[in-house]
Amino acid sequence: MFQFIKNLFEKPTQEVKSVKTVGEMQNKPLQEWEFGDSEVFDGMQFIVTLQLRTPLNILIHHNEIYRGENAPPQYAKELWHGLWLPYIKPKYSLGLDGQHSSDIGYVDDKEYIKFLIAFRKIVEQSIDTVQKISLLKKVVKEDELFVKYWRKHKSIDANFPDSFFYKQLTKLEGIGIKTAKNLYENGFKSIKEVQNASDEELLKIQGVGKNTVEKIRKSFQFLEMTDDEIKIEDGVS
Repeated sequence: MFQFIKNLFEKPTQEVKSVKTVGEMQNKPLQEWEFGDSEVFDGMQFIVTLQLRTPLNILIHHNEIYRGENAPPQYAKELWHGLWLPYIKPKYSLGLDGQHSSDIGYVDDKEYIKFLIAFRKIVEQSIDTVQKISLLKKVVKEDELFVKYWRKHKSIDANFPDSFFYKQLTKLEGIGIKTAKNLYENGFKSIKEVQNASDEELLKIQGVGKNTVEKIRKSFQFLEMTDDEIKIEDGVS
């Protein structure tokens, strides 16, 4: 959507001395954007990445409007988490805010964000994976909106929600999706559980050899256990 806006209002190429990317402008006030003074815009709007992996503390700021004179709050710890964009006044929006891209295709963001928040509230709890899945399935029985998007995820990935959890294991060096699934199905459902396993236990898993074990052990030296996503999936937040 940003590129569409930019195409509408940007100056002719020959008049542009330098071009800043959206990422470079995240810590800049609206006045420093190319069209900050336009009558079309009214502050800045935070648009999150609508994906299962997006942390809860980012999701809760989706569609937040900032009209201050200084740079907007820097919610995103990683650029992929979300972006501040100039907020188009409703009368100029041309209906462009109806559908947003997500990890299941185009969705109504006002609906899907509720699903994502509910999902993240559970997976970010300091409980084991089995308990998290149990809570997720409980919500499926109680919330029609949750059911709608749960089914969409299942239609794309039959292994959902287990796949969400075993994919976290691919953060370990030498572990691909297939091996991650094997580990998960054999009781190693988090990075922490793999870390605590003995070499003998890991070598019993199909796809895990001595070289893989060495890579796994080495990767723990580089994984920052303070990283939000790792903490979340290991239940140590």
